[in-house]
Amino acid sequence: MAEPAGQGQQALQRTATTVVDAPGAAGAALSLGNLLDRWNAMTMPQRTWLLGATLATVAVAGGLMWLSMRPDWRVLYAGLDARDEQQVAQQLTQANIKFDVSPDGSTVRVAADQLDKARLQVAAKGMPQSGRMGFELFDKPNWAGSEFDERVNFQRALEGELEHTIGSLGAVSSARVHLVLPKDSLFAQDKQEAKASVVLQLRRSELDSDVADSIRNLVAGAVEGLRPEQVTLVDAAGRVNLNPKNGNA
Repeated sequence: MAEPAGQGQQALQRTATTVVDAPGAAGAALSLGNLLDRWNAMTMPQRTWLLGATLATVAVAGGLMWLSMRPDWRVLYAGLDARDEQQVAQQLTQANIKFDVSPDGSTVRVAADQLDKARLQVAAKGMPQSGRMGFELFDKPNWAGSEFDERVNFQRALEGELEHTIGSLGAVSSARVHLVLPKDSLFAQDKQEAKASVVLQLRRSELDSDVADSIRNLVAGAVEGLRPEQVTLVDAAGRVNLNPKNGNA
């Protein structure tokens, strides 16, 4: 029996609509055909401009991705001699800390999130004889400040940096660092030697001697002319010079 004419037309319309709206290979082929038609309709200068813009966009996107994946290197030590550079590199390798060495071998850098760990690792083994700790102490230069202001700001920034590093130790809850920076003078009575005291808030009642000596070495390595034995450690209970290896209480 033949279908009524109206029902046949409705079925044909539904089939056509389904084909047009169907996702997948047919839709992709249609889009690709439209792109090819537009490309063929372009003049040569238009095609050249489009290719250039596409390549530039890809290059910018690739550069941004490379920058986002690149480690944020921070200077751990600068001015190292060859022997100290090898020693620091060996200590960082043993601690599984990635590092970067400058072409001349005098500067060692580590990722920003590994900086505190790297400092403590090197300090635990004894600070290198050459070089200096390389961390930024000032975000903005103080053009109007006097030499005295610069010295005070440097001391405060250095104390804060050391407090942050020492506070990252698992055995330490918080730390307060007080520095006496060296001061040269033509007169012996006016000469000022470097000294330091560190007040520790501990997580436990005791502090391991290795950790205590690491803190002393760390502070001494950050201040010119300061020796580890001139760094006094005090805990919240008032105990002084916690577990020094020289046996002095």
